[in-house]
Amino acid sequence: MSQQVLKSPIFAEIYQSLSLSLPLIVSNLVQSSSGFVATLMVARLGRDYLAAGALGFAIYIVLLVFLFGMFAAVGILVAQSYGANDIEGVRLSVVQGFLMAIILSVPAFILMRVLPRILSLADQNHHVIVLATQYLDALSWCFLPLSFLVIMEQFLIGISRTRLVLGISLLQVPFEILSTYAFVFGKFGLPVYGIAGLGYGFAAVFVVAAIFIALFIGFSKYSRDYHIFSRCWHINVKFFKELFRIGWPISVTNTIEVALMSVITFLMGHFGSSQLAAYQIARQFWILGMMIVFSIAQAATVRVGQAVGRGDKSTITLSAYVNMGIGFVLVVGFSLMYFIDPQQLIGIDIDPGNPYRVQLMHYAILFLSVAGIAQLLDNFRFIAVGALRGLKDTRFSMYVSFVVFWLIALPAAYILAFVLHLEGVGLWLGLVTGVACGAIILLLRFRWLVEHIDISTLLIKSD
Repeated sequence: MSQQVLKSPIFAEIYQSLSLSLPLIVSNLVQSSSGFVATLMVARLGRDYLAAGALGFAIYIVLLVFLFGMFAAVGILVAQSYGANDIEGVRLSVVQGFLMAIILSVPAFILMRVLPRILSLADQNHHVIVLATQYLDALSWCFLPLSFLVIMEQFLIGISRTRLVLGISLLQVPFEILSTYAFVFGKFGLPVYGIAGLGYGFAAVFVVAAIFIALFIGFSKYSRDYHIFSRCWHINVKFFKELFRIGWPISVTNTIEVALMSVITFLMGHFGSSQLAAYQIARQFWILGMMIVFSIAQAATVRVGQAVGRGDKSTITLSAYVNMGIGFVLVVGFSLMYFIDPQQLIGIDIDPGNPYRVQLMHYAILFLSVAGIAQLLDNFRFIAVGALRGLKDTRFSMYVSFVVFWLIALPAAYILAFVLHLEGVGLWLGLVTGVACGAIILLLRFRWLVEHIDISTLLIKSD
């Protein structure tokens, strides 16, 4: 291959996008291992603890995805300011993000302590509610330090330092596992906290990690020139309002999608424990594949945002389509495992002595094959969302998510599952319908927006 071809814009974009996304993919997979190990710890405590963990996590994850959506706006503004070589704009974006973290963490903290008490009024096992309350009380201390960590991560992603994000994850996750182990089981001189130890363990590591990462950013040659910790209490109304304007639709979009998956889980339970268990097995592999897509979508947001900052319209389109291509290739490779040898894959989760093994395997293989198709389509939908976020077009994606998931996917899933009697497969196919519609609409939206928008109006300047 000639040097001229290798230096072409498309190969340059592939290199830049892979440099951003590959560390993020590994980082997200590493981070997920912490939660996986935490679940194993809770399983050792007993069935009620597992139930309490599931109940508590269902509340925690909704609040978490809402907050993370707001903080994603920090990465968008940082990327655009970085592309425009506006160092002060980068600083202001991060500083206002810190202020937003403080403001939003207070109601999140209160909700985590109030919601479990409300659950006690419902028809729930009293012991499970007590354990869930202890768990959420402990987890509530995570919000502020975790919010600071996410904002610093968004800063590093926005300035294209994703390898640092990976390095932080590789250092942080082992300490998360060690800390939660010590708090849950009372090791290294600590008292036994049980399920609450997960919250205390994570909170302790988040506080220490936030301090050390802040010191690293403040002194590292890669980031110290941005002075993101100077004048931290100064409110810049223009940047703060822009963060809120971009962030709240992302938060609502995240909540819409998480809530739909909860409804699908509930509906799956109508078809018996075998289909519900098979759904959980297929879903965990689907989530792993979506981590790849999520990471590439983050890279697309950054690349598009930086191109906006430079006023480079041609690179905006190139970045979006190159990242879709990268995602498609990687997801095809991941999804092939679902079709080539699904028994081996699913066998990881099914006890050989399980009397329902054959039935579980049958449903899991069916669900996994449909999940593979959904994953391929979601690659285009999600990366289109990421590209639109780089253009600050977050509200349209929110509307589309509501329409395609709640007005198309959910009714289609219900009809296919309950009316046409396709049961669990019908629920999955309903999701595929919504994902496909969303991908088409968002790709058309991106194409139209690039052709008609004046990108000079997107950049918010510090002066």
